[in-house]
Amino acid sequence: MSGKDIALFIGIVLIIIILMNLHIFPLMGDQQALELRVHDLINQERNKNEVHSLNFDSDLAEIARKHSEDMASNHELVHTYYAPSDSKTNTGYPCYNKYGSFSTTTGFAYATGVGENIQQNNLEIYDLVYMNAFDHLASSIVYEWMNSPGHKLNIMSPSYTREGIGIAVNGAIYITEVFC
Repeated sequence: MSGKDIALFIGIVLIIIILMNLHIFPLMGDQQALELRVHDLINQERNKNEVHSLNFDSDLAEIARKHSEDMASNHELVHTYYAPSDSKTNTGYPCYNKYGSFSTTTGFAYATGVGENIQQNNLEIYDLVYMNAFDHLASSIVYEWMNSPGHKLNIMSPSYTREGIGIAVNGAIYITEVFC
């Protein structure tokens, strides 16, 4: 490879990085498709461990997406929300899951509350030019969560029945997974 070819390659990579930071070229594919791909990979991990699949919940995805956008705009990975009206507890989202058998004296037992996984995935140059960057990115998100005991515990919890994934880009990729 000549010096001219290397300079051209570096120029193209720099243009891609600039476009990504301007949100003109946020991902190698559609963000919602990436969210669904992460969801599918999460269910594959659950199924490998004989845990039921999670349903994808568009309301939870919207909550997750707002949180990811909040983190991206502030360039910070946090579980707390900057805008209180966007928080899981203030959205009015009902999160009650029945478990156990029905009893005439007590009815059904319920579990309440949501769980959350977050991640910041810094864009690497090899990800931009990798042949299948979209699937590579989805796999790396799930890989990181599955190799973190606390994140994996959320993913493998049988008490959750649905989830939403939200992704935002602002120099880095911010991912939120909300469980109910």
